[in-house]
This record gives sequence, structure tokens and C-alpha cells, in this order.
Amino acid sequence: MGRSILIKNTCDEIIYNGAFFDIPIKEDAIISKCIELYSEDDPCILYRTYAEKTIKLQLLKELIDDNSGKVELLLNAYKSELISCINLPDINNSILVIEE
Repeated sequence: MGRSILIKNTCDEIIYNGAFFDIPIKEDAIISKCIELYSEDDPCILYRTYAEKTIKLQLLKELIDDNSGKVELLLNAYKSELISCINLPDINNSILVIEE
């Protein structure tokens, strides 16, 4: 079973609730990762899928490793370039909760 994630804005409204690996990633972040991995700025679906999964794995590893069991994070206090890859409104001023 994968991890689920809940993201709430500063008004305590849920902006995302679902599987971690279904979280939306910005198009420019996927293209940047494809350029980094494959030197390809017009990637095929296989490259795009792999790049998107790589971003999500890096983000999950960073969040879990950096917080050793801590499951609730205020994202504006958490400094990471990977957070800005998430394609949700006002993501930097949100609260992220990771569940098993």
C-alpha cells in the first residue's frame, strides 16, 4: 500500500487528498528533469513518466529522511526546491500531512 498525502491551505481547506504518487507535478519541472536525465526537451511519454516518478521519489525520500517520523509539515518553513514542483495553488503556504 502506498502513502497517502493530505495538503491543506492556510484557511484549513483541503487542496489535495490522495495517493502520494498521484500528486500533480508541474509541466516545467517534468521537462527540466527530462533535460537533466535525457538531454531531451520534447520527451516521449516514457521519458516523461520516468521523470515525473523520479521527482516524486526524490520528494518523498527528502520529506521522510529529513523529518524522521514527523508527518505534518508547514511548507513555507520547509526549504526545498522539490516542493515548488507540486502543481497545486499556493503550495508554499500549505500544510502537508503524510500517512502510511
